[in-house]
Amino acid sequence: MRQLLALSFICLASVIYGDALGDMDAFFVKQYQKISEQSANAIRPVILVDGFNYTLYNKDGTTEIIEGPVPPFNALKAVSHIGPCLYAIGKQAWTGDSTWIETLKEYQKLVAEAKKSAAEVDWSNPEWVMEEYKLRRFMIDSISAAEKFIALRLKEQRFDKQHYIQFAQNYLPTMVITMFLANLADTTDALNKLKDWKKKLGAQWEDLYVVLYGSKGRSTAALTVDTNTAAQTIASLMDPKKVETNILLAPTSKNPEQAFATLGAVLNARELANLTFDTNREQKISGLYKALQNPTIPLALDNVKEIIQQYKNHNPEHYSY
Repeated sequence: MRQLLALSFICLASVIYGDALGDMDAFFVKQYQKISEQSANAIRPVILVDGFNYTLYNKDGTTEIIEGPVPPFNALKAVSHIGPCLYAIGKQAWTGDSTWIETLKEYQKLVAEAKKSAAEVDWSNPEWVMEEYKLRRFMIDSISAAEKFIALRLKEQRFDKQHYIQFAQNYLPTMVITMFLANLADTTDALNKLKDWKKKLGAQWEDLYVVLYGSKGRSTAALTVDTNTAAQTIASLMDPKKVETNILLAPTSKNPEQAFATLGAVLNARELANLTFDTNREQKISGLYKALQNPTIPLALDNVKEIIQQYKNHNPEHYSY
């Protein structure tokens, strides 16, 4: 009976005080969000990057946009992706999916239409002046090679790994060249326009913050400044000392408002760290200070590492390697 009463009191206390603690913490979150939004609105200039698009927010309230990707990026990408698409269809075949034939027939029609379109596409770009005719011929020939491969697979009703390997060996130059040319066109265009922004901003460029939000391409890629192509593009025009602190990645932010809120939260976290850990000794003994300064480090990282090490010390039989 006593145990039952004790348990009842514990549950009652959990209801009363647990909600109170939750309410208190929710209030903290609300206040932090408020100052993050206020701080972000006070910061200019800022460049927000969403996919291939760069938007500059000036101190006077105006905005400027660099829209990408530039032609013929998407056309080059489409031709490059013929190889991976045939791999995807091929894998269906060699893993026993009987629908691969109908899928390949459907793709065959798309490839045929794409070859017709390739003859009409403007393949020109300032980075390869007077070479667009050669590029058009190369693209049509590449698509024709894919057409022949598809027709043969459908005729034989067979598509195994070796078939794909043989195709890939011949198509690989197309995949590599189209990807490089697409990157050359888009990156050079962005660099030229960013250079103009830098010149126009003058000394303000040194105070620039950059937030790259959302994601493009593979969901596991481009999650750090060193591996993000847009971050690298902008960083090449910035003081290297500012790159680590002034370029932020916010892949979970879905729109400019969220991206700005993330920027405000990061800057407030740094100020919080400086005001809370106000001596060198305090800053050195706590991993929390470093984590607050660097948005890529989880606040709990040092604690979790220490806990894991202690666990390993007490359970060596599970850590023999």
